[in-house]
Amino acid sequence: MLQYTLPLASIRIKQGLLKRWYLDKYKIANKAYPPSRVEKDDYILFKEDMTFISRSEGKMEEGSWSFNTNGSYIEMLDGTGEKVKAYVITITANLLILRFDVEEIRDMQAIYQAH
Repeated sequence: MLQYTLPLASIRIKQGLLKRWYLDKYKIANKAYPPSRVEKDDYILFKEDMTFISRSEGKMEEGSWSFNTNGSYIEMLDGTGEKVKAYVITITANLLILRFDVEEIRDMQAIYQAH
């Protein structure tokens, strides 16, 4: 089995994020739920210049992002100065599972698909 050192694994995760991720479903206590009607076109686009564009509940947002290698989380800072932390649970070429560090949704996983 091939194992990566933390820096190489972190570089691979960061590179893997660089695409448009569409919200596919939510998972709460091992049960999957589809996005609501207003969330059906939601996505996050992580760009190589460390900026992002997202659509969340129909609202467009832009800002900057960083990947914390020690905690395996993404920190996003939008144009209004609001900061959101999202822990990377799983990442593959076409699947991204995040757990947002937001009180109301902390027990939920957001599952994204790349198209």
